[in-house]
Amino acid sequence: MVDAVAHAKDLNLLNAYYAPTRELYTEFNAAFAMAWKGRTGETVTIQQSHGGSGKQARAVIDGLQADVVTLALAFDIDAMTGQAGLISKDWQNAFPTAPDGSGSRHGCADIDVDSDSLESLGITA
Repeated sequence: MVDAVAHAKDLNLLNAYYAPTRELYTEFNAAFAMAWKGRTGETVTIQQSHGGSGKQARAVIDGLQADVVTLALAFDIDAMTGQAGLISKDWQNAFPTAPDGSGSRHGCADIDVDSDSLESLGITA
């Protein structure tokens, strides 16, 4: 029987994000790549593109082939819905509202992530 890892392929991803999250994504990308390798045997190389939220949105609209895009402002995300048609116009409905009942859908800080999920990525809470 041939080992499945022998058939693993290398993956290259581009993560485009707004500048203040650089340190977060440097650590997260490394942890993700390690967890992915452990689960699938595939090597993931994650390239990083960082800049202002609007600059990143404009780059993606203009053709930057990002696999993951993290932006700071809903306005920048909305810009990607219009003529660009890159995401659904009702993108906010895909995310849960804040547990405090405020109705906020902006930011991952509103989403509770359990420590087991983080640890599975090699991140300790």
